[in-house]
Amino acid sequence: MTSYAVGLIYIFVGALLWSATAVIVQYLNVKFHFISPFLITYTGCCLFTLLIPSSLAFEKKHNSKLLRKQIFNDLEAVHVYDGNDVNATENSLLINNKSNTTNDIIRGEETSTKDIVKRYLLAAAQVAPMWWMSNYFYNYSLSYTTITSSTIISNMGCVFTFLFALCFRQEKYNNIKLAGVVLAFLGSVLTSLNDTESASSHNIKYYENEKLWGDFAGLLSALGHAGYTVVVRKVNPVDENLNMSLLLGFVGLILSILLGPYAVFTLKTGNLLSSFNPAGIKWQVMTWLVIKGLFGNLLPDYFWGRAIVLTSATVATVGLNITIPLAFLSDAFIMNRNVWTFDSIVGAMMVIVGFIFVNKE
Repeated sequence: MTSYAVGLIYIFVGALLWSATAVIVQYLNVKFHFISPFLITYTGCCLFTLLIPSSLAFEKKHNSKLLRKQIFNDLEAVHVYDGNDVNATENSLLINNKSNTTNDIIRGEETSTKDIVKRYLLAAAQVAPMWWMSNYFYNYSLSYTTITSSTIISNMGCVFTFLFALCFRQEKYNNIKLAGVVLAFLGSVLTSLNDTESASSHNIKYYENEKLWGDFAGLLSALGHAGYTVVVRKVNPVDENLNMSLLLGFVGLILSILLGPYAVFTLKTGNLLSSFNPAGIKWQVMTWLVIKGLFGNLLPDYFWGRAIVLTSATVATVGLNITIPLAFLSDAFIMNRNVWTFDSIVGAMMVIVGFIFVNKE
């Protein structure tokens, strides 16, 4: 199986997990009257830090092997003569090189660890803002509109990703890929219009201003997702092959530290962007937040990052448009909303065809 095919598998599994955990956000809204996109997103950040110990150990071990191989190769490069041809200067040089090998390895491993941490912290600092923007506004959108509407609008990021990638020369212009992006975009628009009509006809109870903010948040999420995708590809090109687990771990660490005080404040008092009773948060809510963080952020974001590297920024983003039919299934069979219409089916088919077109090399 080629690395490109593995990347496509990562895209599908990530999309499946994202769609499944979107239901959790609305379940918390309905069942526990818990609305806090900040805490939902922050929980995912905190869980990312669990990736650091094992990923850092793996990276240190990998770099240590490379260092030892390099040092011993350097030693073997020292020319050794047989018998009387070994003079005092050459023999002394060889002995000194061998005696210093252990010290060189220890010092090199210490330096290597510092370099690893520095490298990934710098990369994570670039990725973190866009990751937060994408995930926070997606969770905000889920809190105020339907799963289908939120998913569709968020998936418009494929257009922004293609444009951003062209600007940063990560993609080459291709008429077929452009047609795929346009088809996916038009399919998203058609499905969005149908979803709005379905919501009105079935009297789904959303205040107009809340649904408007939910849709607008979905658009901001699309912009953030496009920026996040391009930045990940920028700091993690194929030839460098950074450890995505470690990168996401440091993204979580940076955001957890920076936003920790506000998270504590939110848990104690609530805030203007949340709607819940701080004193009434039950263990069930915290359990669902952890499940959402694990299966809605930790695993799919890792799959997503690997997919970007193994395919391309645009392919990975357009590929996630398959979350649209998955969102229909969630609304229809879990939330009991009738969203199956001719327009919705045509829109979903346009998205799938767009995905096929954008995979054309």
